[in-house]
Amino acid sequence: MLPFGVFCKTIVTLTEDLHHEMYGSTLPLRYRLAYKIFSTHAARKATKINVYSKTSGREVARLFGIDEKRIFVNYLGVTPPGPPYHKGEGVNASPLETRGVQGGYVLYVLYVGQMFPRRHAKETILVCKKLGIKLIMVGVDKYSPPLMGKRGLGGDTEHYDHVREEKLEELYRNARLFVYVSDTEAFGLPPLEALAHGVRPVVADTDVSHELFGDNAIYCQPTIDGIADGIRRGLASTKPIPTNKFSWKDHADRFLNLCRSI
Repeated sequence: MLPFGVFCKTIVTLTEDLHHEMYGSTLPLRYRLAYKIFSTHAARKATKINVYSKTSGREVARLFGIDEKRIFVNYLGVTPPGPPYHKGEGVNASPLETRGVQGGYVLYVLYVGQMFPRRHAKETILVCKKLGIKLIMVGVDKYSPPLMGKRGLGGDTEHYDHVREEKLEELYRNARLFVYVSDTEAFGLPPLEALAHGVRPVVADTDVSHELFGDNAIYCQPTIDGIADGIRRGLASTKPIPTNKFSWKDHADRFLNLCRSI
């Protein structure tokens, strides 16, 4: 958002998610009104508009009516995995359960991120329950009413609003598969974090997913049958996973060059 009365050169970040919150969300009126006033002003007056992917840039230009020449694409970065933690500090430490153990580790599918309807967390839970697969979810439940309060929905599902950084690292490292089927994202860091840890993501078949993940993800339709098919294919895949191509240094260098250019 950009306040009024600012006359210097400015850079703002806009996403299509913000436009959705302005016009299609259930946020309180005061938030939607603030977004409509100050984000629309930002779209009109900022010197440069920063976006996180080419796909997002095209969508932001369309939704906000921005000349694409004012848009600057700067991919986010992914932190490389750290060293493994000592026994007792990682995924097998309490309170995580140990059903379905092979080789000392829990076999599970992982979901990380806030839980919204557009990210199909409910469908993911139902699919894993149907397939008899353990699911671990990390992120605040933003459904109304909350999914986690529905008796019998989750099957073999463990949910945490937050975990320590070192535990999250171990959850990524030891997951069999990562599921993040979202209808729309400006970027989507969690699937790239999974890839950086050598875990293949199952994602929605969208333009931004293909732009970011290429041949390294399993693509599916955001339905129960589609997600089930994606998880089956992901569990069966033996294709090597490449090293991470997104770095925070590159992100910072591009941003500094943008600042210098204006």
